[in-house]
Amino acid sequence: MGNQVPLLAERAPTTAPAEAAPAGASGWPRGLELAGLAAILVVAVVLRFPGLDQAPPSMTYDEAINGLDIYRIFDGYRAPFFPNNNGREGLFIYLQAISVAVFGPAASSLRFVSAGFGVLSVLATWLLLRAWFGRVVALIGAGILATLLWHVVMSRLGLRVNAAPFALALSLWLYWRALRDGKLRDALFAGAAIGFAQHTYIAARLLPPLLVLLFVVEWWSNRSLLARRWRVLAVAAMVSLAVFAPLGAYLVTHPSDNLTRWQQVMLGGSDTEYGARYSSPLDSVPRPVLAERQQCRCTPTAGRC
Repeated sequence: MGNQVPLLAERAPTTAPAEAAPAGASGWPRGLELAGLAAILVVAVVLRFPGLDQAPPSMTYDEAINGLDIYRIFDGYRAPFFPNNNGREGLFIYLQAISVAVFGPAASSLRFVSAGFGVLSVLATWLLLRAWFGRVVALIGAGILATLLWHVVMSRLGLRVNAAPFALALSLWLYWRALRDGKLRDALFAGAAIGFAQHTYIAARLLPPLLVLLFVVEWWSNRSLLARRWRVLAVAAMVSLAVFAPLGAYLVTHPSDNLTRWQQVMLGGSDTEYGARYSSPLDSVPRPVLAERQQCRCTPTAGRC
């Protein structure tokens, strides 16, 4: 593989990034590929933007809390984290505040940001899949995500989780480019994307360990990788820390705000009945089954249990 990153770069040409492949590299012109992508993005827009104030028909509890926090922003609140409602990263809510300021206080204003991130997630997925697996897989993957029922429905809800798929796909794509090509520009963008991802949703905290694991896998196959890429890795790390710094400083100085949601959803957490009852996955699996068996009286003609 020469100086390429072994696991991922083998899918890209050695002389140019995969996204800059010659028109005939995959047997069909680049214009046709871009036309296909444009059609997919149009479908994604059509499924996500129209009728945001009507479908879903009413705001969820979490959307309403975001709306109340927007009024706090208008009153001068500027922290990067909102501790109420189990604690939430603030970036998405600030973007919703901009939408409300432009379009007025309505459910559609809250959901406009989510729909935008939904479409951007389709584009970022295309970029990542194209770099790793080629044009055909990229268009198929983007098309599936653009029309996937669950993603469409979530994109029409004004919740911050919608920003996470875009941030994660974009971070992986830029990080891979930085490892493959060793360009400081890619490292800067990758670091910014990784830091940005930390401001989207709690699950993004798992992204840095995932990227470290990806690098270790690559390094294991190519021991010279660290010597050739330590500069771009250092730049990406420093930029990501700088972007994450405002939120990180808040979470360090307000540790209880950071732990609230973790304690609610983690096994063994103390804030919920589930967390207190189940200390391991093995504890949680059989009990609902046994409880249903105990409550149900089976007969030969019942057709249940």
